[in-house]
Amino acid sequence: MRKTTIVGPDGATTTIVTRGGCGLSGCVTWFVVLFVLAAPAAYFGPWAIAAYVFLAAVFGLAMYGMHLRNAKPKPMQPWGAAPPPPPPPPPMPRSHGGKLPGMLALTVQVNGDPTIAWLTGVVAGGTVLLALATFVLALQTRTSVTEAGKVANAAKEEADATLALVREARRDRDLAVQPVLVLGKEQAGGAGFRPGVQLRNIGRGPAIRTRVFLWAGGDVLWNPGPGFHVASGEAYPPPTVSIAIPCLPLDEQQSADSVTDIPGSEHPMADLLAICLDQLGNALMFNLRTGNPPVLSRPSDPDRPTWATAASDTYSTVQPPDEPPTPWVAYV
Repeated sequence: MRKTTIVGPDGATTTIVTRGGCGLSGCVTWFVVLFVLAAPAAYFGPWAIAAYVFLAAVFGLAMYGMHLRNAKPKPMQPWGAAPPPPPPPPPMPRSHGGKLPGMLALTVQVNGDPTIAWLTGVVAGGTVLLALATFVLALQTRTSVTEAGKVANAAKEEADATLALVREARRDRDLAVQPVLVLGKEQAGGAGFRPGVQLRNIGRGPAIRTRVFLWAGGDVLWNPGPGFHVASGEAYPPPTVSIAIPCLPLDEQQSADSVTDIPGSEHPMADLLAICLDQLGNALMFNLRTGNPPVLSRPSDPDRPTWATAASDTYSTVQPPDEPPTPWVAYV
């Protein structure tokens, strides 16, 4: 509000009061409110506080400038002349359904009651405050989402590392008791005797219920019985006084076309296999021609291959003994 005193020709004084802008009191009030409400920005860090204070000062000065511009007095009419008619109101813009656009709402000048001007300044400042707070909260939410993504990635990497450690521990446990069968000697079949082999176990654990399969002449030959055992560092059959390197005869024979559960063939690099169990119950299949690492099948595997059980069950001429009965316990 601005007061202007005019002295007439007869010495009379006239005071003209002009009001405009959003009101100086309104500007000061919302500036103080905005500055006080900037205290929660401490949660977001010093940059947020600086942004609050800077914008509060900028908008406060801008609205105060609007107040000074609109407070200029209107030109005086000649003494005693009738006041001119008020100008017609400007046409209402129709691009927004007859309502003032959002950006123009801040430029509406209030020349009436000072209370309305004060409220207009407070509302304008509050709107700016809410917009700024929304922007800061959006930045904070984005930062939180980024941090949550980093935490999730770190948890996934930690889970993968733990799973790798579990697999490595299982592999170490398997190697601690795993046998390694190699071909010590092979005897070709002839008149009056069957083909035979001698195996050596160079692994750390014993080979249990071992069976050897040989593809020859359209047939599959294997050793009879429930399977033999080879201790670590030993050979089977063991050497004797009369025979330095004896061989185990492969007496059982069947047409190769009817054998579908053992993955072998008459190919020179796939016609001699050995299948056994280790101390953990895992089944191992060795290619005695190539010497490659064995193929392992655990009892817990969901899709266990047929060779893992057929070698000791289907091709065994002697059924394994039943479990001994549980002894009676007498309590006295």
